Amino acid sequence: MSEDKQDSWQPGDLALCVKGGQIPSPLGVVATPREYPKAGRIYTVESVGTYYSSTEGKDLFGLWLKDGPINGQKLQQRVWAEYRFRKINPLSEEEERNERDGLRQDLLRLRVRGQKASV
Repeated sequence: MSEDKQDSWQPGDLALCVKGGQIPSPLGVVATPREYPKAGRIYTVESVGTYYSSTEGKDLFGLWLKDGPINGQKLQQRVWAEYRFRKINPLSEEEERNERDGLRQDLLRLRVRGQKASV
């Protein structure tokens, strides 16, 4: 595991799940936790580090999620492999301002055309 990967994740980061569902273990047995992270859902990182994945048979870099599902009956923790997620970087103040301005302009264009704008 590279230090860059570990250093790039911090508690409080937002993690977009890009790989939900079950993954077969190297032994061909499918892991059966009660629930997996859902692809497309955003979770909040509580902590980061290495954990042993019994389904993959090795240590993995993982994210402990504040609001994620519990991983399996053995671990009983909300830790999942980092490769399932992409970090969502918050918008800078300028990007947020530009986005608001763009939405405002879109609403004004709709009003000029006589259309109702619903948000």
